[in-house]
Amino acid sequence: MNSPNPSLQTFIDALERRLLEMSLEEIRESLLQHAHTLQNSDRAAFLAIFEHNHQTHQQQSPNVTWPVDNHPLLEEIDAFVDRIASGEYFDGFGWDHERYLERSFGDESWALEFDEFFSEAHKAFLNGQVGLARAALQRLLYALSLDDDVGTFCGPEPAIYTVGFNLAEAQACYLRAVYETTPAEERAAELAKEWLVLPELDADVSLDSLRQSRGPELSELEQFLPDWINVLHSLDRDSPIVRELLLEAAELAGGVDGLRDLARGSETDQGAYYLRWVQALRRAECQGEAIEAAHEALSKLNHDGPMRALMAEELAVLSKDNGVQVVAARRAAWRADPNLLRLIRLHEAASQQSQAPETMADELAALDEKTALDDSDNGLRAVLLVLAGRADDAGAMLIQSTGLTDRSLRDVVVPYLLISGCAGPQHPQWSSTSL
Repeated sequence: MNSPNPSLQTFIDALERRLLEMSLEEIRESLLQHAHTLQNSDRAAFLAIFEHNHQTHQQQSPNVTWPVDNHPLLEEIDAFVDRIASGEYFDGFGWDHERYLERSFGDESWALEFDEFFSEAHKAFLNGQVGLARAALQRLLYALSLDDDVGTFCGPEPAIYTVGFNLAEAQACYLRAVYETTPAEERAAELAKEWLVLPELDADVSLDSLRQSRGPELSELEQFLPDWINVLHSLDRDSPIVRELLLEAAELAGGVDGLRDLARGSETDQGAYYLRWVQALRRAECQGEAIEAAHEALSKLNHDGPMRALMAEELAVLSKDNGVQVVAARRAAWRADPNLLRLIRLHEAASQQSQAPETMADELAALDEKTALDDSDNGLRAVLLVLAGRADDAGAMLIQSTGLTDRSLRDVVVPYLLISGCAGPQHPQWSSTSL
């Protein structure tokens, strides 16, 4: 497995494959080896796995009753959340001499309790108590927003980073529970509403995450997707979450054609949608179609420099067998959103066509004509001067330059190194240049 933290379904699938590849004796030996590593407190639970309770292993239909209000687990969670909200775990702020920062102090056992409740809710979810799991996970995930208030949680990190349970998996389980407990005609709107109020995490949560949270596959997915796409179109399109969900839904519903229709029909984020369409075509090994789609995108993204540059870079990769087209694509990327890496890639592509000097001279002339770089980018201009064979002009410009910031330090150091390498003092013992 490529991921160090696979989803539950990915983990189960991989485990099943490995077990099928092993003999009974190999499985027995592996279990005994693992048993020898267990701490005393874990041994009873491990033994319980092998108790012959056939009823436990029978496949049962999920209980999707909703809402669920009365259950001992929910009462315990409500009491726990009340303790957090009332400040029972919070003492105050102070200086942490070990971490050299100001932080909140108090009883940090709340994190262990949180993890225990998450585990109980997750167990209910896996056992098919979907309505109960939804109610429990909703309470816990909503409670994390209390961290916005002073005097609730305590610890050196925000609450979402202090909890040990995998929150991305918890969100996926919760959203799947919402999916399964909501009537089909209300499902898309309800799922979107719940999705967008959850804490934003570093890890993405998607429909595929919901699918992998527990077998079997999501029911009625084909019928759900058109409603889901319509709801997403009605939401804030500036939201990165909405954009990613819309891309996923379009591809699930219509494959590369779905991404094409999304790209052509969108008025916002069109560049991101075109880029995903082109990348999907490339993955499908439809190189000719991908190149055509990339050219179509470039013809429409005249006012989106950064996205136009990304599309041109994609086109350069697609055109790898045509050196002239690679140079043209690298040139388009550099002109759309100039940076050092894009300039170096353009120089490399032009060098392979024996066109580096004239290409750099053309870009310098175009840059002077359009004045695309301001004074703070003189380091980048100096690199272009050096690559165009005008090292003396580059050195003079840098010496006279004003307004350079720490941000542009890299772009100043690189041209000086280039200057010293191509025009610096020589020494008989050196193999080539001052470098």
